[in-house]
Amino acid sequence: MKKIPLIFTLILCSILSACQVMETENDLMPIESTLTFSIYNKKADNPANRPGYFILLRTEKIYNCANYEIEAIVSVNFNQITIQLLGIDQSGICATSEGPATAYIPLDISDGKYLLEIGYSSSRDRYSVSFDTSEFSVSQIDSDFTRYEYIGVKTI
Repeated sequence: MKKIPLIFTLILCSILSACQVMETENDLMPIESTLTFSIYNKKADNPANRPGYFILLRTEKIYNCANYEIEAIVSVNFNQITIQLLGIDQSGICATSEGPATAYIPLDISDGKYLLEIGYSSSRDRYSVSFDTSEFSVSQIDSDFTRYEYIGVKTI
């Protein structure tokens, strides 16, 4: 009787190990160009009337598919926003037009002053950012592979 559960367990383990359950960093293309970022204030779909900020990151490099995405892990600790970039996801159906790889990063934060850190591989860029519904202020502290692109206060 114990042979059936053992056989079932072995079959199940071999099936699961053959399947790719999660995308890993190794499946992503490396980021090979400078990144620009802009900040937006999103008021749509915001019933609590809280600030709804997000950061748009774009590669300067243009790819054959306009829908490549920059994968990132975002954390907010007190007044520090950390964006750890993982790479460029090229999976999915290719949009036939050319364009940069992008990331839309929503920020669940209140108005105030924050340290923004954007990291990739061994590089870490830092900015001082002040958020206000009527104005954004960005000051570069250290920058190696990113640059801020001022577009005015855009509300979407």
